[in-house]
Amino acid sequence: ENVSVTGPVWRTVGRDQLVQAYTRLISRRPDLVWIREPQTIRMNTSWLFASESGEWRESWREGGVFTELRGSYLALWRKVDGRWLLDAEVFVPLSCTGSSYCNPRR
Repeated sequence: ENVSVTGPVWRTVGRDQLVQAYTRLISRRPDLVWIREPQTIRMNTSWLFASESGEWRESWREGGVFTELRGSYLALWRKVDGRWLLDAEVFVPLSCTGSSYCNPRR
């Protein structure tokens, strides 16, 4: 319920905000492909936390032009009642290729 996700252009806090953000994203980009490639998972078995880090990529057509974001991510997982739940996730864009979406931002 209290999950937070921070991406390149938006931040959500709570499950409802996250569902709304992904719903809007998919409605704008129906061909969206989002891939996470975990590279490291570490656990604190005493406190039931885990850290997941890796690379992610996101691609879609923007104005008919193939566009791709790539970068790194870090996720915090928490074990609650025997289930691993996502607590927080941060996406850091490191490259963008394709459409005008990739123009420099200030």
